[in-house]
Amino acid sequence: MDNNSSSFHNLNADKGLKIWQKPIYLLVNVINNLLPNLNGDPRLKPISFRPKVSKEDWFSIEKTASMARKWSHLFWMSLPWDKFSKKIGSLNILDIGCGPGGYGPRFLKWGGKNISSYLGVDPLPKRQDRWNLLMKQDPRLKYKVGTAGDIESLLEGQINMVVSQSALEHIDYDILFFRRIAESLKKNPKPFLQIHLIPAASTLALYLFHGIRQYTPSTISKITKLFPDADVKLYGLGGWSSWFLHWKVLTWPLLIKRKENLTNRADYPGRSWSAFSEDVKKSSGPALFYALVIASGINKSIFNQK
Repeated sequence: MDNNSSSFHNLNADKGLKIWQKPIYLLVNVINNLLPNLNGDPRLKPISFRPKVSKEDWFSIEKTASMARKWSHLFWMSLPWDKFSKKIGSLNILDIGCGPGGYGPRFLKWGGKNISSYLGVDPLPKRQDRWNLLMKQDPRLKYKVGTAGDIESLLEGQINMVVSQSALEHIDYDILFFRRIAESLKKNPKPFLQIHLIPAASTLALYLFHGIRQYTPSTISKITKLFPDADVKLYGLGGWSSWFLHWKVLTWPLLIKRKENLTNRADYPGRSWSAFSEDVKKSSGPALFYALVIASGINKSIFNQK
């Protein structure tokens, strides 16, 4: 097993899979997700994220977003941005795998004056036109072409917060990425915050051929053990109702039948609200995503989400 990756395999669906590779991809990920608590970091005790959200706030989220993305939005929206800046100073955010860059303006909206700068990094240069439009909206927004492999140089500035949304599963050597962050903090100790939203094992059956991996507390522990003195927390986002709705509106009609994306239908926002409302009442059920929080160089916990 490559100790630079949390996976024992290197099959990457982003690069395309031949027909004969597809069942192998599913099998190796099932194996990778077995024994989800094996050799777990004792600091990691998964907490069910169950926010209090009004129907109005729910419907303000992009109507056609998947359930996992809606839950992720809620998590980012609920962050204690004021508390962050009081503990680690004005926030200079690095967003790894930022895609089209939409989270940049959202972070500025939610974090307000607590954020000094935002740098979004993504390997696809075709996004540049979109980034140029966003950078005109606020001078704090910056974007550049780059990869997780550039993390050492990206951390040389004032960055004190690294975030990612649906990015780590696409990084071949995710453990190497975090090892470089840990090494940087050893050379230059400072209050530093990381928040990464990553797909849980339950999404293998929903996304099928997507990226390299999903995550479990066991594989996430390979990351957190690189930061032995940090305050770490792991939140589970979603539940059974959200999982089944995703299957019904995306996995079955789009990925399997190859016909249509039912999130475009007029009834989807209402169905998504109903699924969320059911899940938020329960503390059990499969997480769709995990939110991993790693706070380094901070004496007391700065993060207490519910």
